[in-house]
Amino acid sequence: MDSHNLPPDSLRKIVHDLNGELFLIRGYADLSLGKLEEDHPIAENVRKILRRTDELEHIIQDLRRKQMILEPDD
Repeated sequence: MDSHNLPPDSLRKIVHDLNGELFLIRGYADLSLGKLEEDHPIAENVRKILRRTDELEHIIQDLRRKQMILEPDD
């Protein structure tokens, strides 16, 4: 079965799991950035992680919209 033919329940679980992992990554990155000086060499890498999590949040929103299309209200 390819990803275009996943049952709606599978898509819901994938979106849920991805959102949970992203929440953890973003939380740890926020905490790490708070401990670093603005100009610390690692700070820019952590900011890149945060920017990427923002991008991934948009992807998750798109997946949720697709999920709603696949699972219309009765």
